Formats: sequence, structure tokens, C-alpha cells
Amino acid sequence: SGHLAIARARAERIKTRLTAAGVSAGAGTGGGVAVWELAPHGVAYAGLAAVVAALGVAGRRADRPLVAHAVIPQAVRKLTPDVVSHAFIAAKLATDKDRVTFAEPISRDGAGFRVVVDLPPGQTADRAISRRVEISSGLDRDERQVFLSRQRGGTGSARRVVMWVADVDPLSVPAGRSPLVTTARVNFWQPFGFGVNERGATVPLCLMWTAMLVGAIPRMGKTFSARLPALAAALDPDVRMYVYDFKGSPDWVPFRHVAHRIQFGDRPDPDTGVDPVAEFLADMQELQVEVDRRYRTLRNLPPSVTPEGKLTEAIARSTRYGMPVVLVVADEIQRALGHGTYGKEIYEVLTDLVKAAPAVGVHFLASTQKPDKDSMPSGFRDQFGIRFALRVMSRDVSEVVLGAGAYSEGLNAATLSADAKGVGLLRGTGDSGDEVASSVVRTYLADGRDAETICQRGRALRDAAGTLTGAAIGDAPVAERHERNIRDDLAEAIGVDERAHSDVLCARLAQAYPDTYTGWTPVQLAAALKPAGIETRQVWATGMDGQPANRRGIRRSDLDEPTR
Repeated sequence: SGHLAIARARAERIKTRLTAAGVSAGAGTGGGVAVWELAPHGVAYAGLAAVVAALGVAGRRADRPLVAHAVIPQAVRKLTPDVVSHAFIAAKLATDKDRVTFAEPISRDGAGFRVVVDLPPGQTADRAISRRVEISSGLDRDERQVFLSRQRGGTGSARRVVMWVADVDPLSVPAGRSPLVTTARVNFWQPFGFGVNERGATVPLCLMWTAMLVGAIPRMGKTFSARLPALAAALDPDVRMYVYDFKGSPDWVPFRHVAHRIQFGDRPDPDTGVDPVAEFLADMQELQVEVDRRYRTLRNLPPSVTPEGKLTEAIARSTRYGMPVVLVVADEIQRALGHGTYGKEIYEVLTDLVKAAPAVGVHFLASTQKPDKDSMPSGFRDQFGIRFALRVMSRDVSEVVLGAGAYSEGLNAATLSADAKGVGLLRGTGDSGDEVASSVVRTYLADGRDAETICQRGRALRDAAGTLTGAAIGDAPVAERHERNIRDDLAEAIGVDERAHSDVLCARLAQAYPDTYTGWTPVQLAAALKPAGIETRQVWATGMDGQPANRRGIRRSDLDEPTR
């Protein structure tokens, strides 16, 4: 009965429309004939032209102008099932007899086409992803327009592939200025916008609980990309920043407004005598001690404060516990790792820190323009959970930056175009929520003036919160290490003893010269002695408790030997 009622209503509607159309046509025809016969021909022609124009305006398409432009825009090439099928056959993922099947109709998705196919049995989505270039050739598209992934959501099939084919090369379109330029404040515990993907969606990034490695050949936007997470940290007043630019460029100068520690270059400063690499080692050794202290503190906190036994945002932001989030930035890290005097020790200290420190809120952001296995030993680089590779020169180097297995996932930074500055492959951030997880990111831009603006805003936030420390407020504990002659001071501190433990010497130095040595630890002392050619060793001596013991220290005769 329902169907009959619908049919009767439809017939009645058609009858009404036909009657109205007939009456209108009759009236219009009669009126037109009368005007043609009775009115002068000029008036008749004018009236006819007016009627045609009115009908043209009334019947025009809503998405097109009444008068077309002289230049006809290029139409988007339609993607058809036959084209897609032949592309997968060309990539040797299917055959004429055993073709792909379409799980969904091909549809428009933003500025491109969305395709969901099931490969023939025995083929896998991962294999299709690794053959993106061959599929792109079969589609007669540039590979920079084709993005593939496995379908998310637990379809239960390892052979289902989601493909997005862009109308134009999305990597040729800049991502635009970073939102950080106008952001008042950032919560570093939450993701921030790092860039956009191929479809223009924001790619979030969060460095909490992990470390990030950025690698590329020169002049591809490596430093600008690495600077974005650091700028986000600058806008969180509770993040303590350690910044080391071993290249010594102006790119990191704005961070002088917010950094607790900041150093430039990899050679001693001729004016101050400060060796930035030695200071970096000493700072990292201090952080080793700090990380151990944080673990001890967390072990002793009640479950009501730290239910999971780890650092929380409330603990980190509280001045009671003294455990603010720390971000260590090292640009051109390979210069420190390859340093003739300190490189080996830096490698050991950093490897230990990158493994253990993120769990207690100490995070690392390193970048290099020499991302090879010799400059970046695997024991160190394998500790980085997030990798970002801009253009590199070979597949092997791409794997060094992105990690083992990246190529089999279809990630090869060597295929990025030379003109795609600021564009890279991001790996290790987890599920972004985007079905086509291409990992291609066009990073936002924050130039030198933007960085200066952001860091000054970060300084104002820290000033208001009372968290400005270290170099940012003019304290120069690093430089003070070189204001005195450590060999002469130690000769005075060791006195008549033939040998002394490092902790005893630190206590004596702090008592004699508190402005310089207060807070020094044995690891700092060892680092400061290296430039003087003195190394600590195991020595029997009276300890702080008055009892003899065998611990790290020096002999008085070490101070009499000439500097090596």
C-alpha cells in the first residue's frame, strides 16, 4: 500500500507540472505571436532578445559564470577502474586474469581521487607500498602525486590498499608560516603542528617520552625543520632548554633569550677560551647525574603523587620536586661525536642519556647533514624514536636516518626532489589518524625573524613564571670554568696529599672558590681536566668519611706533568 501511495503522489505531481507547463507554453506562444504581428519589428526583436537573455540567466549553472573565460582551465584527469587495474598489472601486483577488485567505488577526496582495492591473494599491501613508483608510472602520474597505505580499522585483510592520487603535485605547494608565530603559549606535553601532509591536513608532533633525529643533505631545510620543535618548547615556560649549534651559524642565536645553556661552534672561542664541545660534554655529564637523581626521587614518591611511578605533568611543573622538562638540542651533532678529544666519551654519555633520560623528562633533538653510519654510530642513532629525513643522496643513507626497514615500508628520502625544500618523511610518530599515512610532511616555515619573535615571547612567559635560568639571565657557569686555572687550583686543593679522590677535591675547590666550583661533581671535574691533559684514575686515598678507599681521583704528581 505504501508503494501505491507513492506512485499515485508521483503521478499527481507529474500531471500538475504538465498542466502548468502547457498553460505557460500556450500563453507564451499566443503572447509572442501577438507582439510579433502588432508591434514594430524593432520592438519585437528587442523583446525576443530580452526573453532569451532572461532564460539564459535563469538557467545558468551555479558553479560556472554566464560568460566563460577566454582561457579554458585544464580539466582534472579522471581516474577510472581500468586505469587503476592496468597500473597494478604494470607494477606486477596483478595480472589480466587475476585483477585487483574494488572494495569501494573510486571517489573524489579533496584535491584528488580515493581508491580502495583488494590485491589478488598472495599479494600484500606492504608490497604495493614499496612499488609506489611503478604504480605511479602505470597511472601516468608523478610519484609525488600518489600515496598508498594499508587500510586502517581492522579490515582483516593484508591485501587491502588505500590509494590517494592528487590532482597536482602537493609537495610543490608550501605549507605556509608556522602557527607558532602567532601562538601565545604551548603545552609541550601536547602535540603541536609540525607541518601538513599531502592533503593539507596538519601533522602533529610531540617529543614527550622520546627523542627526535633530523637528517638531510645541506640546504634542504634541515635546520629550519629541527628548529620548529625547539620553538614550540620555547613557548612552554616550564621547559628548560639546552641548545648547542656545533655549526656556529646564526640560526640558533634567538634561543639566547630562553636557553639555560647555549653554545656555538666546535672550536674554542679565541676571546673567552671556552671550548663548546668540552662544555657540551660537561653539561651532558651533569644531566647524567640529574637523571639518576630524578629516578631516585620518583622511586621515593608515594603512589598518590605518581600513580604509575613515572614523571607526570603536575610533578614536572611543580617547583617542589625540581624536575622540569628538559629539551637538549644539538645541531650538526656529528661534529661532537667525531671530535678528536671528546668524541668517544660524548658518544657513550649521549647513548646512555637518550636511552634512559626521556622517561624522566629529559628529551633530545639532534640533527645532522652527514647522516651516515660512520658519523652517526648505530648504537646512538637507534635510540631515537622519531625520525625525519629530508632529501638525502642514497637509499642507504635514507635508512640511516629513518631506521632499518624504512625502505620496505616505501620510505626513501633519496627520491625526494631537489626543489622540495622543507619536505621530508616522518617516521615513528604512530597513528596520525589519517587513513593514507604517507609520512610525507611539508614543514611549516618560521624564518629568523619569526624565531626571534617566538623566543622573545618565550622569554616573557618565563619571566612571568619565574623560570628564566642560566645563560638566559646572564649566569655563565660554563664560562666560569675557564676563568681560573684548574691545574693551579687543584695543586692548592690537594695540598700535601700524594693522592685524593675526585669528590674530596670538588669539596675543597668549592670551599676555596665557591663562585667557581660550587656544585661541581667528579664527572665535571674529569671533563674540566681533559683540556689540561690530566685524566682521573683509580687511587687509594682517604675518603669523605675519613676511611681509605679505592675510587676515582688524581695523584699530586699528575699536576706536575706538562700539559699534553
